[in-house]
Amino acid sequence: MRPGPWLKLGSLIPLLWLLSACQGTEWGERLERAVRPVGPPTAQSEPLAPPSPQPSPGSIPPSISAPPAPTPSSPLPSPDSSRFTDLEPGSLVARSVGYLDRLGVFADIPGSEFQPQRSVRRGEFARWLVLANNAIHADEPSRQIRLGSPSERPLFLDVPEEDPHFRYIQALGAAGIIAGDANREFRPNSLLSRAELIRMKVPLDLPPGQIKGSRAELEERWGFTDAAQIPPEAIPALVADRSLENASTVLRTFGPIRTFNPFEPVSRGEAAIALSAFGERTAQDAIPQPPALPDPTPEPQPSPPAAEPEQTASPEPDPNPASPSNAVDEPSAPARPRSSEVAPGEGRIVTPRQTQP
Repeated sequence: MRPGPWLKLGSLIPLLWLLSACQGTEWGERLERAVRPVGPPTAQSEPLAPPSPQPSPGSIPPSISAPPAPTPSSPLPSPDSSRFTDLEPGSLVARSVGYLDRLGVFADIPGSEFQPQRSVRRGEFARWLVLANNAIHADEPSRQIRLGSPSERPLFLDVPEEDPHFRYIQALGAAGIIAGDANREFRPNSLLSRAELIRMKVPLDLPPGQIKGSRAELEERWGFTDAAQIPPEAIPALVADRSLENASTVLRTFGPIRTFNPFEPVSRGEAAIALSAFGERTAQDAIPQPPALPDPTPEPQPSPPAAEPEQTASPEPDPNPASPSNAVDEPSAPARPRSSEVAPGEGRIVTPRQTQP
């Protein structure tokens, strides 16, 4: 019979008491050496390193660097951006030039400088005027100005067929928008003045027949301090332009001025602002818009219909079922045993012989 745990513990208690009592004496040291387990000296154990964390399923191990996060693509250029680098970004001139340049109005200007402070010439402005009008009214055939043909007879003696602006000056003359002087000359290389800009531009802002007005109406509606110096041929256009209110070319181009300065040359920047809108139609609205990008959020797909439980085919009815309803009231013949179950001598019918007398 093996000693139980309580018996072992009971034998150790006196030994522990004896060690405690003899501690510090010669007998205590001898007793401690006697009970100390003998074994090779063990090296001082080093502290165990903490276990390295195991990567969770689907995570990237620490030794493998994670792929860099996708950086957003560079922003698309703003609609008023332009190829000209000498324009102040965000200014009214830069926006007007940018919109018109996208419509092809300034295709004749080479390089990357627009020179907005440079004065514009009459022939140059006539070209831009026709191109801007036709581009902004691209969806209105009745507002289009038909370009002149080189085979036509020149309307102005100083604008021959080989002039680079002939088609546009000829078109404005045929439409009755401009007229030559007493010498039948247009002076395409002369600088464009403020009065001439309004006279050429306003007839395309309003329907025909609405360009009329007197000097008294001019003074009443505008109140220019130099109204007496404005040429008579520019007065009807200035009066009609005031009826456009916020769409007025004078207000859009020069602001709420008190002095008109009719003979002051027009700069290229001012010409671009004036041509950026015709009445309520603006060059910005005429720029074709890019197609809308699809929504990155995927549309929820309809869940597939639940599968219907398979139906087991019902057994075909027996043509001659042995049911009580179809039973015939006739004696049934005894069942014939199978060949494997027929006993010897029972496979045929035996007729008994008759006894001979």
